[in-house]
Amino acid sequence: MLLSRLVFRHQRELIGVPGADAYGPCFDRGELGLKQPPRVESYRGFYFVSFNPHVEDLVTYLAGAKEYLDLIVDQAEEGMRVIAGSNRYGTKANWKLLAENSLDGYHLVPTHRTYVDYIAGLGTDDSGDTMAARPPGRARALGTGHCVAENVARNGRPIAHWHPLYGEEAREPIERVRQRLVETYGEERAYQMADTSRNLLIYPNLIINDIVAITI
Repeated sequence: MLLSRLVFRHQRELIGVPGADAYGPCFDRGELGLKQPPRVESYRGFYFVSFNPHVEDLVTYLAGAKEYLDLIVDQAEEGMRVIAGSNRYGTKANWKLLAENSLDGYHLVPTHRTYVDYIAGLGTDDSGDTMAARPPGRARALGTGHCVAENVARNGRPIAHWHPLYGEEAREPIERVRQRLVETYGEERAYQMADTSRNLLIYPNLIINDIVAITI
């Protein structure tokens, strides 16, 4: 593993230091290996790390966000896989503002006008220029700093909400998925999975956007 030109073995041992001969006689590589975080826990395939050894257990910390992680993971019959890749942003601001922006529904239409016009041209409906023109959504505080914004999915969701944008050939497979969700979880929970979208913040820095696709 190469980190800022420091080289570590997989066992976290420091084996390479640029300009090592410039360090004094007290320099000890054995004391400078990568350290194991004091707390590492997982929930539904999501791993969380804390450098506080006395932090509360993960399920307690997740509080109301736990049900939304369940809602996302349960959409897939055979589990989910995170596809490699990332979106990178550059901004002259505190990084926390980007996380906060992901929960702000007011900025969508005026800020992302080009995107809105593009998907409208594909036959989707995201043209509400005023909040009164959009179906009502809701925002919820989930405890421990977590929160979620939920909205009615007007433009379809690949999980189980067909839209003409997907083509007629996709209608039957999507309807079969929806029927499975209803049979497994009941109509109310299937509606929440298939017909609503959500922007979930797990404090302080995990954003999961479950809209027309799931991005983390």
